[in-house]
Amino acid sequence: MFISPRHLSFAVPSKPLEEWETELLVELFQARTDGWHLEVADRCINGWQNEQGEQCIHSRHLDGRPTHHVPDSGWAVLQIVLNYFETIAFFKSGGTIKKSYELFTWGVFNVFPEHEGKHPNIAKHLYSDLRNGLYHGGINKGKTVLRHTIDSKPIEAEETTGIVVIDPHRFIPRLRQHLNDYCVELLNQDNHEARHKFRTAFFAKYR
Repeated sequence: MFISPRHLSFAVPSKPLEEWETELLVELFQARTDGWHLEVADRCINGWQNEQGEQCIHSRHLDGRPTHHVPDSGWAVLQIVLNYFETIAFFKSGGTIKKSYELFTWGVFNVFPEHEGKHPNIAKHLYSDLRNGLYHGGINKGKTVLRHTIDSKPIEAEETTGIVVIDPHRFIPRLRQHLNDYCVELLNQDNHEARHKFRTAFFAKYR
């Protein structure tokens, strides 16, 4: 049985989870979080190439233009990745944050610190309009706009209108880079506090 895209249950240590090396826990965590969620979303919205350098997706936009990603997948991929904020907050905090909204907010500003303290509050917006809105009622209120241009940012907030503009093509790679940076930090054996919090959260979640 696969316990991640790269790990089989019979190939991991049979000893208790608490005795596993931190490096293996990090490897498993990254494989699950990226390989089963973020990478899947990234491939939908940005496409990918096989080992021969050939595009794996061949499709067309609604206006007929060819594309190498899944057309109109922006809202769908956001649904795939929005749980990342709560996940990363849980692990980075050592499992000490319990409430969903607090986890989500902490995670958003850990990924996008440049937006903390600004209006509108993107964490509150993402939680109400997307994290809850998309999952429970679909697109609503018209306060979230998807846009992809040459110089668009992963996420921007317009102070005067309260509209939040997201570029899914860049938003998802930003999450993947954030995850990778965190895992690199965890693999540094000098980062005792971060590794301790990670192990505590891992055991709380999977034991």
